[in-house]
Order: sequence, then C-alpha cells, then structure tokens
Amino acid sequence: MYKAIDGTLFQTNWRCKLHNSILRSNGRSTIQQNIRLLKQHPEKVGGNKETAKELIELLEGISDDQAWLVAKAMAGLSLEKALETVNSMRI
Repeated sequence: MYKAIDGTLFQTNWRCKLHNSILRSNGRSTIQQNIRLLKQHPEKVGGNKETAKELIELLEGISDDQAWLVAKAMAGLSLEKALETVNSMRI
C-alpha cells in the first residue's frame, strides 16, 4: 500500500503519485487565489492591509506538499482567524 500526503491509501504507486499531484496543484492554485484576493481586497475577508501583508508572507512560504492542507484549513475563515490558523500550523 502507498500512502498519499493526505493519508489516503492506494494499492498502486502511480495512483498515489497522481493523487498527490492533484492535491499539490489544487492547493497551490487556491493559495495563489487567496494571495491575489488579500492583495486586492483585504476588507472582503474581514481584515486590514497590515494583517493581510503578514498572512501573504506566510502563504508565500508554504511548500507545495502543504499547500492543500493550509488551503483546506483556511477555507471560510476571516483574515484574523486564517492568520491564527496558519501560525498555529507552524509550516
């Protein structure tokens, strides 16, 4: 059995690699969309420019392997809560 980065088990290595690739791609894409939103309209996510800048710096340092996890953890959160969540993950 092969274990993907999200803990899903696969019987074949190629399926595991494909699954990991999709997670990385989707996670990175979501992080980039979040960064774009934070740069353009931080007020839309309940924050200010200073807090948005701090979160953007953290998000830009996220590895592709962890991007899906961070994106999932931030979903639906305000800017303050997202910043708190990402900081607590210590990625």
